[in-house]
Amino acid sequence: MSGSRESEELSGSDASEDLCGNNESEELCGNDESEELSGNDESEELSGSGESEELSGSDDREELSGSRESEELSGSWESEELSGSRETE
Repeated sequence: MSGSRESEELSGSDASEDLCGNNESEELCGNDESEELSGNDESEELSGSGESEELSGSDDREELSGSRESEELSGSWESEELSGSRETE
């Protein structure tokens, strides 16, 4: 299994602690349902496809280094503030 480590992290760290911390959830964490979810394609997709690709090479990078910083710093902040305060004063 190539998604055992990643699956354990997702279902054995955050999700498990939250779900296993409750009385009703304890049954889900120790039942077959949990094992199926952490060892199925769903877990592998979340920890090795969707989230990873989106967070590492799509949204964050493009938004932070190609949209927010560029437009805000060089297109709004500096331009308007620097050229606006000089002209006003």
